[in-house]
Amino acid sequence: MTLTTASTEVSSSWWQRPGGGREVLRVSAPLVVSALSWTIMTFVDRVMLNWVSSTAMAAAFTSSAAWFAMLSLPLGVCSYTNTFVAQYDGAGEPQHIGQVFWQAIWIALGFAPIVLLAIPLAPPLLALARHGSEALHYESQYFQILCIGGPAMLLAQSGAAFYSGRGQTWVVMIVDAAAAMLNLVLDYCWIFGHCGFPAWGVAGAAWATSVSLCAKAVVYLLLPLQRAHRERFGTLRGMRPDFELMRRILYFGGPSGLQMLLDVAGFTAFIIFIGRIGDVQVA
Repeated sequence: MTLTTASTEVSSSWWQRPGGGREVLRVSAPLVVSALSWTIMTFVDRVMLNWVSSTAMAAAFTSSAAWFAMLSLPLGVCSYTNTFVAQYDGAGEPQHIGQVFWQAIWIALGFAPIVLLAIPLAPPLLALARHGSEALHYESQYFQILCIGGPAMLLAQSGAAFYSGRGQTWVVMIVDAAAAMLNLVLDYCWIFGHCGFPAWGVAGAAWATSVSLCAKAVVYLLLPLQRAHRERFGTLRGMRPDFELMRRILYFGGPSGLQMLLDVAGFTAFIIFIGRIGDVQVA
């Protein structure tokens, strides 16, 4: 065998073998698009709000970062559910996947009151950043409305794990991309007052994001209840809370959520400090 032939076979094997380059790309590429969808949602908010004022844009940027930091710990826990789904799928035990799906939903609902509790606490906490009065008003408004959609964010992440854990990441890509498109349309209507919507500016941008998150959560909750999924994965049988399984998800997902929290919190602190210089600097 010549060196060229051996090199070709190795290259072909790396690309085509199970777990090779082609399979990894097939699973991971849709997740890249899915991750970009959230970035696009927040980016569109900021671009359109910049047409309102630089203060509105800066306030939305700061408060959305603070909101995401608050959600990071439970979001990391809910995201870790895909590891449990992947393990049961790889072990040939699909009947347990529906149970994992529902325990993630219960965990997300358990965190919901904490997220909603942040609504009345937002103004005094954000005031500690010592930003301008107009910026503080917009920051509190945007943060509080996003908190209404916070539980939906956690539910959607739990539902997405049902598909991403089994390698069906194209479903996650389609749902997340559709939510981003819905947010774009609602932003245009709700910020500037088109198509019969009120021109609510910063509040309109926040409501557009929250409604889009709620729509995404509903889709992720309904998709696993299809007949084929109910029969194969037991997505109705597993609805009852299993506290031992929830404990395991929290135990293993907790460090992942903590790492995410520290990462996002550091970035948020940087943004808040820049906000003390001025709204233009943040924008």
